[in-house]
Amino acid sequence: MSPRLHYRELAQLPRLAWLAVMDRDGGDVLVYHGPALECRDHWMVEGTWDDDFRPGGFHESDHFFGSGIRVVGDAVHFVPSSAPVDGLFCAERRRELLVSNSLMLLLAFTGARLDPDHDYRAETYAIRQGAAHYRKAFTVLHPEIPAFSQVYDRSLVAIPGEQRVAFAAPRSAVAVPSYARYRELVAAALLRLHRNYTSPDRRVPLAAGPTPTSPSGSTAEPESTTAPRSRTAWASPRSRSIRRARA
Repeated sequence: MSPRLHYRELAQLPRLAWLAVMDRDGGDVLVYHGPALECRDHWMVEGTWDDDFRPGGFHESDHFFGSGIRVVGDAVHFVPSSAPVDGLFCAERRRELLVSNSLMLLLAFTGARLDPDHDYRAETYAIRQGAAHYRKAFTVLHPEIPAFSQVYDRSLVAIPGEQRVAFAAPRSAVAVPSYARYRELVAAALLRLHRNYTSPDRRVPLAAGPTPTSPSGSTAEPESTTAPRSRTAWASPRSRSIRRARA
């Protein structure tokens, strides 16, 4: 029998936060989540990707920004962002697999604590070693859980009844022979992303905005004139204060 997703919305959670509890034997997955997630029978997502929204194929997307869960046959895919700055956190507790897009939520759910004597720069900068080589272990204090794991770039794949989990890499390398070809690929991906996040099939509207990309904190629009333009922008006062502190 295919694994099944069950949902429990909690108003007190942040709008896009989620934590999944998978029964490693039966395969059922209970997802605790905030009020702004897109929940379907076979998938759940907070984010956008460069393909049609309705089929929920973010687990196979080249450009996925957010996180989600996708049931494919007998397997459950826990899918992190394709951006290497946003990952998932997971832990195994007895015969349960726990996965969340929030470290704080996983700590609170399990009762685990950060180790005040540990230097967490090792975990913070682990992805700098590359998606295929970073250290996944995330040190915590818990009587049953020796460590959490952090998951970047590749999907965590769990199959009911199997002892081990696997990692799937949905993205293949794309040839970019010239800067002109690079701009074509970027423009095409942005248009597909735009169609996805403006899809009428979404139950919760999703808006997009550029983030500060220059030392001055200005927002940058895509270079390509064919790319969709954002109507929303924001800046973080905290990021400016950090820059001043470093200067």
